[in-house]
Amino acid sequence: MHEWVEKAGATFRTLVDSRNELGKAFGYRAIPVGILVDARATVQYIKLPFSVDDVEDLRAVDALIAGESPATGASKAFEADPSASEVFADGAEKLASGDREAALHRWREALGMDPGNFVIRKQIWAVENPDRFYPAIDSAWQEDVMAREKKDG
Repeated sequence: MHEWVEKAGATFRTLVDSRNELGKAFGYRAIPVGILVDARATVQYIKLPFSVDDVEDLRAVDALIAGESPATGASKAFEADPSASEVFADGAEKLASGDREAALHRWREALGMDPGNFVIRKQIWAVENPDRFYPAIDSAWQEDVMAREKKDG
């Protein structure tokens, strides 16, 4: 993640939410999502997808840094299944304790509960195919996998 932030030239703090706590709290099912929070811990901007290459998103970051309220973020893909989020978090704990196979099992269970949840799907892919995510994310590969899954039903 740090390499991506450096490559993008982002000068603001970023967070990797490996337990999907923010996904549970905000109910999003895809990434990258941008949630900008002010010094009082008030959410000022939320957008999916969020990109440091998007002029609107960068303006929102600049406004927040300047102490202004950014324009409201546009699209949202929210409606995650809270039960699936709990199972996802359990899988993250299993991975953190070194049990890769148990983590994958729990994540597949979570994905079965919430099949449209791209956060869960992407975590499975990243653990099963680390070469497609590190040191760089292979977006073309992800699009190909999604197309095949859609074709296969």
